[in-house]
Amino acid sequence: VQRELVDAEGNSIDGTGLYHNYVIMSDISLWRPLVDIGIYASTFSSATSCFVAAPRIFKAMCDDQLYPIFSFFAVGRKSDNEPVRCYVLVVIVCAVIMLSGDINFIAPMVTNFFLVTYALVNYSVFAWDISKSPGWRPSFKYYNKWVALFATL
Repeated sequence: VQRELVDAEGNSIDGTGLYHNYVIMSDISLWRPLVDIGIYASTFSSATSCFVAAPRIFKAMCDDQLYPIFSFFAVGRKSDNEPVRCYVLVVIVCAVIMLSGDINFIAPMVTNFFLVTYALVNYSVFAWDISKSPGWRPSFKYYNKWVALFATL
């Protein structure tokens, strides 16, 4: 199905494609609102998960004192330890980025944040393995520390 979609798109548009028209799929679809609804739904879903996950991960990093300068954000709400301060920080950072008003400025930043996150996760797996920590017992059948190091790059 994916290959057929690529072939159909390649046969119905000129060579510039996405370079000049970011909504080319909406333009060539049978019913444009369906593509637009899909774009909005996936964007809303991704943004919501990031708004929930990022503050919790940042608070966990602050709880572990990985960055002592950010210890202010390690404090959660007293009743349920919810990272309210981190939520406020995420909202401020997002608002500042959105004030640029240019999606071509925002997209590479988001992509780079995700790439750095994946690289750090892979490196932490490698570092934990070479530290010979007794608590590190990977159960994945095909686990290899060198693959984790290679994935860091």
